Amino acid sequence: MSSARLIPLEATRGIAALIVIVHHFFLGFAPQVTGLLPELRTPSSIIGNWYYVFFSGDAAVNFFFVLSGFVFCWGYFHSQDHASLKRSVIKRWPRLAGPVLVTTLVSYCLFKLGAYHFPEAALLTKSPWLGTFALAGWTPEFTPNIFKAIIQGLTTFFSGDATYNSNLWTMRPEFLGSLVVFLLGALMVGIFSLQYAIVLAPLFLVWALGTNVFFFPFVLGLFLAAWMASQSNKRKIGLATALFFIIGGLYLLGYEIAAKDYAWTVVIKHPFLLVSNIKVVFHSVGAALIIFAVMQSPKIFQLLNGRVGFYLGKLSFPLYLVHTLVICSVSSYWFIRWEQSQSANFPILVATFVLTVMISILAAIPMIFLDGIWLKFINCWALSFFRRK
Repeated sequence: MSSARLIPLEATRGIAALIVIVHHFFLGFAPQVTGLLPELRTPSSIIGNWYYVFFSGDAAVNFFFVLSGFVFCWGYFHSQDHASLKRSVIKRWPRLAGPVLVTTLVSYCLFKLGAYHFPEAALLTKSPWLGTFALAGWTPEFTPNIFKAIIQGLTTFFSGDATYNSNLWTMRPEFLGSLVVFLLGALMVGIFSLQYAIVLAPLFLVWALGTNVFFFPFVLGLFLAAWMASQSNKRKIGLATALFFIIGGLYLLGYEIAAKDYAWTVVIKHPFLLVSNIKVVFHSVGAALIIFAVMQSPKIFQLLNGRVGFYLGKLSFPLYLVHTLVICSVSSYWFIRWEQSQSANFPILVATFVLTVMISILAAIPMIFLDGIWLKFINCWALSFFRRK
């Protein structure tokens, strides 16, 4: 099945990227609203309510991971083209490293030019997240170094270092998780059978929780793809059923703490399910429900299978990479300027949010162009690599 058939899923990836922006914006400029940081949480903070899903960066990231596990082997399960899987494996690191290296170098330049204004903005917002460069561990003694920026851009997939762009913390689980998916995908086709996906899934999911909790969403996405690909009867579901799955998925993705709409989760006390594990499991199952609904509902699939869905997918990765740099530079600068005018707080927040989204999209556009060129180069290189073999 061609990748074009998965435009609706790429659209959901774009929506998740926008939620990450919302998440980071409120962490930086109004942390008491969401209440993710316990020291700034108030009774009116929205954390614990089901609609926190639209503010939850953690849920969006886990959605990314499940989606990656699904799409990485979806085409392979249909074509069973082993050469294609091998190319995917060798392409994975350079495919990620190109855009990531660009953003670490851009961040280095912003540091050198004095274009970051997050320390001053954090004094106004009282956000420790913003004050440490989005929890990247920044201190006033930090000195940007171009060689370290280059090394970080190329090796964050192994080291997990993310001092030039805190969003890069996800690159290590993304890279390692993709390798796990490729390996399990090959085993499912070459040794086991897709027909046994429903039997093997619990075993590998328990293994994932015990090995690295972030492997769980990748493995769940993989087995969802394997199970769906194995179904001889490709029966679709109605709109009402799909909406039921989506609503259930959104509820699970809204989980962050055992309070309010999720107070009942305090009864989960299995030692294998640590608090962080529970969150990843809830988010992963919620993401799987939404992916299933999108793929199996003709109406929802068609709704997302258009130009808007296409461009949302194109924007997703560049937008994810650049938006924190925008928040810590342009957004922080104008937030300070507008605060100095002593205007009402709410209009300042709205204006800063609109500015953040607009500048992030504008910054992502050249990244889309560069990413397209880089991807074509990587694809050609991978084809020639195996021809030489």
